[in-house]
Amino acid sequence: MFLKRCSTTSTDGCGNPKPCGNPHFHDISGLFDDSQKPYYVDEWHVSESGNRRIAAAMVDDAIELIERLRAAAAEPVRILPTTDNSERAGFSGRNRTR
Repeated sequence: MFLKRCSTTSTDGCGNPKPCGNPHFHDISGLFDDSQKPYYVDEWHVSESGNRRIAAAMVDDAIELIERLRAAAAEPVRILPTTDNSERAGFSGRNRTR
């Protein structure tokens, strides 16, 4: 299985998933282990039912991300004070040649 072969880089020597430095990483390499149904149409591509199963495994995380982004968008925008460096860069509101 393709996912099993590729997952060897994301597991420790005992087959336990490693986070790969990303807290949002989820190892789904065992997703099809409990079924004899052929989910792969070739070495790389999964069938429609395989895609549905992958989507079902991802949906909770996708919904959580959408909710966090929606909440962040609803927060008022804070404008931080900035330093105007345009004069130091040789620009001003006037039409000036350098």
